[in-house]
Amino acid sequence: MILKMIIYVMLVLKENKYEAHLNKKNSISTSGPLELLHMDLCGPIPLQSLGRSKYILVIVDDFFRFTWVSFLKEKNEAFKEFTKICKQAQVFKNSSIVFIRSDHGREFEKKKQVTEFCSNHGIAYNFSAPRIPQ
Repeated sequence: MILKMIIYVMLVLKENKYEAHLNKKNSISTSGPLELLHMDLCGPIPLQSLGRSKYILVIVDDFFRFTWVSFLKEKNEAFKEFTKICKQAQVFKNSSIVFIRSDHGREFEKKKQVTEFCSNHGIAYNFSAPRIPQ
């Protein structure tokens, strides 16, 4: 079932022509780990996993391309999972997150929580330019 969910997400990305943008970057634009994290929340996905997850939170470190993937049952779980991953990453890498970038989607139901979390931890939270399929 998880394999079906991953295949579905890949098909959606391909259908929306995101695959052309995923492979374009050949050089590293950051100087160290956790300097820039890219974040996106996918869902709701029609195919539920065995654990009944309908959302997928994806966070990618720009330097190492290390990727955290979390399967969520509800969208309101995204902020809690985001904070957990941020804290674990900073402890594991013994480094601080400098920037977090996401699209203008509604990753979190309450953006004020994310803004407060980032400002309290010295993280700059910004948005990427929207990409329009051609």
